[in-house]
This record gives sequence, structure tokens and C-alpha cells, in this order.
Amino acid sequence: MTSAKYPAWIRPSSDEISKWQKWFAVACNNRGWELVEQPHRTPAEVHEMLHAAHASAWHWTRVGTALNEARANMLLGMAHALASEGPLGLRYAMSAFNYFNDHEAPDWEQAFAHADSRGGCARGR
Repeated sequence: MTSAKYPAWIRPSSDEISKWQKWFAVACNNRGWELVEQPHRTPAEVHEMLHAAHASAWHWTRVGTALNEARANMLLGMAHALASEGPLGLRYAMSAFNYFNDHEAPDWEQAFAHADSRGGCARGR
């Protein structure tokens, strides 16, 4: 369904859409990290963690920068590794790792990218 089927007074502006995209990117990112940081997750929480991570990444591809996408890949790497999907987790973690090695980044992000790729490797076996 295209937005052209709706009258102009119903359709949000592109600025409004961008604001909502950013809001959802941040909200999904925060929820994803909340679930990653829990010491234990139920199967439903693992499912939610993966959905939140992917939703955040999708929204960041629409309104974010390359840095936002690299951070989203860090979350995806950790979420997939914790969901026992090591090879996929490693793929996302390595993407983030490569970004942070190729760009200027604070020490904490460099350290986190190393830890994230290590976690993906350990669970990828």
C-alpha cells in the first residue's frame, strides 16, 4: 500500500517520518540492550531481544549514520550470540569490529567491538 492512497492531510511529512524512525531506532536499541544485559532470558525474551535488535538496525538504516549502523551491528552480534546463533552473531560483530577499526572511535567502543567479536567467536563454534 502506498501513501498516495491517503489524502495529503493524513500523510505524515518526511520530517515527521524521520522523527518517528529515529524514535523507534532508539527505543528498539534500548530494549535490545536491556535484554542483552539480563543475566538470564526466557525463550520469549530471546525472541524479543532479536526482534528489537533487528528493528533498531532497520530503522537506523533509514535515518542513521554509518556509526549508528555499526552500533546496531554490535547489538545484533551480541543478541545473536546470546541466542546461540554464533555464526550469524559473528557476522554482525565482525562488521561492527571492522567499522570501528577503520574509523576514529572512542576507546570504549573499540573495546566493546573486540568483546562483541570475541563473544560471537566463542558461540560460533
